[in-house]
Amino acid sequence: MIDPSLNLSVSPRIWLGIPGLHVDSKTRALLEEIQPGGIILFSRNIEDPLQVARLTSDLRQLLGPRLHICIDQEGGRVVRFPDGLTFFPGNLALGSMAMNDFERASQLAWLQGWYSGEELSDLGIDVNLAPCVDLLSSPESRGIGSRSFGSQPEIAGQLASEMGAGHRAAGVHDCWKHFPGLGRVKVDPHFGLPVTPKQGSENDLLPFQKAAVSGASIVMTSHVIAEAFDSQQPVTTSKTALRSLREDLGFTGVIMTDCIEMGGVSDQPVESVVKGAIEAGHDIILVSHTPDIQRRVYRYLLDIIPEDSAEHVEALKRVSSLSKERSSSAVSRTEEKDSRVTDSSASEVAREICRGGVSLLSGDLPECPLIGDWLLITPETLSGSPVEDPLPVKELDLLFQNVSACSHQETISVDLNNDRIHQVLDVAKEYDGVILAVKGIRHHPQLQHFKDLCTEMISKLVIVLLEDPRDLPSLNLETPSRKGIPVLCAHGGRSLHLETLAEVLEGKLNPAGSNPID
Repeated sequence: MIDPSLNLSVSPRIWLGIPGLHVDSKTRALLEEIQPGGIILFSRNIEDPLQVARLTSDLRQLLGPRLHICIDQEGGRVVRFPDGLTFFPGNLALGSMAMNDFERASQLAWLQGWYSGEELSDLGIDVNLAPCVDLLSSPESRGIGSRSFGSQPEIAGQLASEMGAGHRAAGVHDCWKHFPGLGRVKVDPHFGLPVTPKQGSENDLLPFQKAAVSGASIVMTSHVIAEAFDSQQPVTTSKTALRSLREDLGFTGVIMTDCIEMGGVSDQPVESVVKGAIEAGHDIILVSHTPDIQRRVYRYLLDIIPEDSAEHVEALKRVSSLSKERSSSAVSRTEEKDSRVTDSSASEVAREICRGGVSLLSGDLPECPLIGDWLLITPETLSGSPVEDPLPVKELDLLFQNVSACSHQETISVDLNNDRIHQVLDVAKEYDGVILAVKGIRHHPQLQHFKDLCTEMISKLVIVLLEDPRDLPSLNLETPSRKGIPVLCAHGGRSLHLETLAEVLEGKLNPAGSNPID
């Protein structure tokens, strides 16, 4: 028997993005027509926490109290709030810490989930599209980087379980992504359709098995052809892939697509993608950006989904359960805090994670604090996946400002020409030592050439990796003359990471993390 209180329309199964900071007349008309079950917020919707609280209140006043409002507030590279909420350093720092102190890293993962969830809940946001549990198992993979916990499935599964539990205790649903794993793809799904070979897929799936047993609220799929399931259809439209998530891995929660406007499925008519996604078994279709496409999706769902179909009713029950669980979580929120939260503040938890995860990946550090006059060389630009929030290059000034030995700074591009190479090397000769900060050097031959010349011509050199340890092999430090060159990594390049690296170079902190990537 169907629950009479269950809304049988298709609306709860479509979640939308909106264009601005407020609900203007065009947006209101769109929302009143579609009555979506959820809204996703991006940086374009955020000015400050007070404005977001007003926006979420207005949205629920318009669409009802059962509306879900979600956001990508992962930490590290992906944080939609530039200010006003606690910045957490990203999953790879936790993964690095867990290599040496698994128990404490697990505790901090829960605390991060709790504090992040509490801050989001206070603003009216009840779904965080995190954690990212893709295993970082290929040096060529794109779009994930330090968003991952590393390459160890047991560590990723445990840390994600703790973080998700912390979120839910604070009244915010967790969303594990991106099934069946993007850690080996060579094409970012924002730009095209990647393929993952069958070999290695067993490891990729282990964290999602943990999602089932730990009570994760939502799993998000990805636009990827996973040959372990289907060599023709992307997971977005693959019945085989979603059947495995349900039956083999035992996940009973909500399954949602990644945004269907992404490049991975943009070569297909949107109606074909929607039809395939629904037939494959998705509960929620995410359409993040374009009002015309959002209307097309909604109207097409009305055409293809009979309100009394068993599959539709079951999907609605799963989506409806998110509202019921949110209400019950809110009741126990204070009790959970009393039993689990320590005296540490959110910012102290974030800093402990970052400090515990900073790693000396290779070589031996010189005496710290650094002695003499040092030159800092930093990237001219920092680019990444469209999912990343912009990383201002000026943040790198923090490393210059906080390392007292640094008396000059030079910037270089990834494709610097020979004239610029020799110009910077001539400057470097005037200093006692050089700190070379790089990101993604494995992808840039000219930058590798510059690094090689640095290792030959500079007697005191410290290399800082601003993203993740996959750049380490491309540094070619195995030869006897280069083996002692120190390589530091805080598993990110935001302000907190840079401050932590400065603490190491000032002799205030010993690197305690390990390489979380095989």
